[in-house]
Amino acid sequence: QDDFKLAELSLTEIAALGKDGKPARVIKLWWGPGVPPLDRRETIYQKMLGEGKLETLETIGPSNFQDVQGDIAAKVGAILAKYPEGSVDAIWGSWDEMAKGAYKALVDAGRTDIALISIDVSNQDMNLMREENSVWLSTAAVDPRLIGIVDMRLLAKKFAGEELPANYDLEAKLIKKTDLKADTNMETLKDVIP
Repeated sequence: QDDFKLAELSLTEIAALGKDGKPARVIKLWWGPGVPPLDRRETIYQKMLGEGKLETLETIGPSNFQDVQGDIAAKVGAILAKYPEGSVDAIWGSWDEMAKGAYKALVDAGRTDIALISIDVSNQDMNLMREENSVWLSTAAVDPRLIGIVDMRLLAKKFAGEELPANYDLEAKLIKKTDLKADTNMETLKDVIP
């Protein structure tokens, strides 16, 4: 995946939420350093932070890797009370497992004033995005099924001795909740997002 583009697509959505020329106020869900895909995504976050497009209010990461969603839900839930309505523009989930936990915390707290924007996609993500009054507005992703197909084709070409590029990044796409139909799932996502 082109992790830089995934971050750019999702963070551009967040930056647009800033008001009156001010940076978007963000609770960042990030696990690192040391996780290469998330480290690459973080470079774009830091770039946009340096450009004054984002303001980091909190950085939250998992410590319980057996239950990332539950761990993040508890941590986000614990800090929401210190941010009154209108003081946070968005939560950025640099990985959708963490975003799912944040979504639960927002729903449990009745917070509809904070947008959730993430990276990666699954059937569960799309179901949550489609819920009534969902604040999960968009996610940037590459279809994981397509990644698997292309990986196997590249492997076959490599075994056949064909010359291949050192890196091959599939194009990242932004999936907005408004793009999703009632029956969109991982098998039919390609019908609404080319």
